[in-house]
Amino acid sequence: MGFVKALWYRFRQYPTFIVNRREKYTGWDEKTLAEILERHLAEKTAA
Repeated sequence: MGFVKALWYRFRQYPTFIVNRREKYTGWDEKTLAEILERHLAEKTAA
């Protein structure tokens, strides 16, 4: 399953996080990942 998603989203570096099927983040910086998640959660609650 992970291999199929890696092909589908075209990423080759790990770890890669796909947020809401739109934004892709690759790396270990927890602060950046938390900001991305908070932004998408805020969009979802605002809608």
